[in-house]
Amino acid sequence: MSSFRPLKYLPWTDLLQSAAVSVAILKVLDFLILQGLLLVLTEDAVSVPEPRWLFSILGLLIPFAIDMGVGAFSVFITARFFRQILLRAGTLWALVGCVLLLLFVASLLPLPGIFIGGVDYPTIMGVVVGTFLYGRRYW
Repeated sequence: MSSFRPLKYLPWTDLLQSAAVSVAILKVLDFLILQGLLLVLTEDAVSVPEPRWLFSILGLLIPFAIDMGVGAFSVFITARFFRQILLRAGTLWALVGCVLLLLFVASLLPLPGIFIGGVDYPTIMGVVVGTFLYGRRYW
């Protein structure tokens, strides 16, 4: 008896669709925020402050919080619009995998953004923590 047998019965297509909708919405929001920041910075280019916050502790916590938001948003989209998926601990883990896979695919495409980039260790941890914090009632 294989321990991977339950993976066969997870709703992979629905989870991939939910993750695709989540990542697409977040990438569009990321692009719009980037465009807004570029618009503001080019209009007020004389008084652009040095980004010292990037080197402070907030520079470490803000990307982690954004990645937590990615995980929480994917659970929200799945619970709200993909009601045929029964959210349990196993499906939440599968959702994390689908979101990370689609974030990796999105990082290979030449899509500009400021907050949502590639997949690294802090991104993985942020998505996992955000998914299970928001999806606490489902496990």
